[in-house]
Amino acid sequence: AVGRVFTAKGSTAQGRAVAVTGDGKIVTGGWMQGAGFAMDFLMSRHLSNGQLDEAFGEAGHATAGYGAATGNAVALQADGKILFAGYNGLLEYKPVVLRYTTDGQLDSAFDEDGKVQLDWGSDADQAKAIAVRDGKILVAGSAKENGFAVSRLNADGSLDSSFGTDGTFSLAVGE
Repeated sequence: AVGRVFTAKGSTAQGRAVAVTGDGKIVTGGWMQGAGFAMDFLMSRHLSNGQLDEAFGEAGHATAGYGAATGNAVALQADGKILFAGYNGLLEYKPVVLRYTTDGQLDSAFDEDGKVQLDWGSDADQAKAIAVRDGKILVAGSAKENGFAVSRLNADGSLDSSFGTDGTFSLAVGE
């Protein structure tokens, strides 16, 4: 046995992150190209034996409904909900954090539609990493001339105003 699994979705897809749930299921995240040049977040879940988990999202896959988006990082909350971070935009990028329920649906308890878009002050903001600590969500990435940025979100998707300046801090190159 080789130990590989290939999952086809869209005309082109790329996996960029992986997480393993407490019960051994494998969550992968990245992006897919759908109709035309439309790109969207793509998350898939496999059972511990590598089989696609058909009970997750739509036949094992979950998307976000964007037309130009790239997913970069996945994290799991203690309650099993899945956080997915990346960026949205064609000519101007903005960091995005998504939260999915354990069955692969966008979580409406997270900023009402399961999606939070951040603004780190440039036209090329990209979320590259995500982590959960003590119920708070940390998102980090690049913000072009503003350098490195980190935002901290509350469990409902709102910015944690006790962190940095209104929930975000950045460190410009050379500081």
